Amino acid sequence: MSFVGLLDSTVNVIRLVTADDGSGGQTTTDTIILRRIPCRFESLSGSRAQATYAKFTPLPDFVVYAEFHSGIREGDRLVDSKGREYGILLVEDWSLQGQYMKFAVTELGRGE
Repeated sequence: MSFVGLLDSTVNVIRLVTADDGSGGQTTTDTIILRRIPCRFESLSGSRAQATYAKFTPLPDFVVYAEFHSGIREGDRLVDSKGREYGILLVEDWSLQGQYMKFAVTELGRGE
């Protein structure tokens, strides 16, 4: 079976964008930068956060595999078709050739 055949979910990639509001201030808004990317979620076991030097370091809940898309970066969010939201902690070119991507993500909230 091909890699693409294993991608059984779809997600939107969302980025928080800051812009001038016209009155000398700034406003932020969520912008969908990529729609309906085929992907596959793999659950990771373990604790949600690790205490290191008086701060909490989030650990990933899932690894997400997808075809390569440039422009996705840490801090962006994924939203699946059920409305669940995931924060991207790490973006990796899994194939090292610009074909496949792997994201380490943590679940931020469940859909309605």
